[in-house]
Amino acid sequence: MGRRPARCYRYALEAAHICANKYMVKNCGKDGFHMLVRKHPYHVVRINKMLSCAGADRLHTGMRGSFGKPQGLVARVGLNDILMSIRVRDQVNFYFA
Repeated sequence: MGRRPARCYRYALEAAHICANKYMVKNCGKDGFHMLVRKHPYHVVRINKMLSCAGADRLHTGMRGSFGKPQGLVARVGLNDILMSIRVRDQVNFYFA
């Protein structure tokens, strides 16, 4: 992934899964491979919206109780973590382009 631990949003994981699946079906058939997604988005990311207009100090409480609303799900990804693994059958003549 990168040089330090990061977060990968569920939309990015789903897009990678769809792209890899389409590539594998095109090159080795529907039943010629088995794909396993290793990382799953369990971590909930929250956002604490702040106002920056005039009179904003009377409308919100700042960082007191700043838990926020859920914004999305992410997977915690560390260095050298495996996101996906693909097994290919021996009968399929498959070469990476």
